[in-house]
Amino acid sequence: MQFLAVPNFAFTPPDHRLKGGHIYVLINNTLNPASETVGRSALSISQQALTTTGRANALLQVNATQLYARERGLRFSVTSIDPKSGIVYDPSDRFSSTYMNALYQHGVERAQSGTLWTNAKEEWPPQQ
Repeated sequence: MQFLAVPNFAFTPPDHRLKGGHIYVLINNTLNPASETVGRSALSISQQALTTTGRANALLQVNATQLYARERGLRFSVTSIDPKSGIVYDPSDRFSSTYMNALYQHGVERAQSGTLWTNAKEEWPPQQ
């Protein structure tokens, strides 16, 4: 499943169990990717269309979760891979240790600099 932020029990009364809570959403992708040129083949166009659809769905889910949090008085924070990081996922090598190590290091650096989480008080969705 690409996205899960709110467990099923949260949709059943009483909602007072959630007061003062905090929802953290971690997206293992970029939500606002840098522009890229797509090849003129049907395969390239199809791959880009699927990627774009997946990102659009994730962004919709993030927005819906933020609304859910706001309506219930919960804090909300989200993080995703910075498109400026230069980390590129190669679907032909799904478990690349090079990719995973670069992604881990990216997360560590952002956590140490205090830029890992974007919260609802900041601008959301982030602008490119």
